[in-house]
Amino acid sequence: MRNPLYEEDFCLILGAALLTRSWALVLVVALDLGLLAFQLPLEERELGERFGVPYLGYRELVPRFVPMRRPVRQRDRTHEQAKGQAAYRDASPNF
Repeated sequence: MRNPLYEEDFCLILGAALLTRSWALVLVVALDLGLLAFQLPLEERELGERFGVPYLGYRELVPRFVPMRRPVRQRDRTHEQAKGQAAYRDASPNF
């Protein structure tokens, strides 16, 4: 899953709202969903511009919130994704 911290925050707030039966926390849950709906497309666009083909391949293979039942394997990647990752690795500075 690509956004585990966002999912964790949402689940913690939702759990607190359910445990306390607080309508204020239900409102916070709704606001959090609205924020995520606005924020995630902007972040993903920025990451796509910054990292290019490797990020786009990663985005295709890894779901946004719901984890996969099986791990991503090397053979699941397309040739273009592997080529893009190699190009990114070659262009990245070595630290």
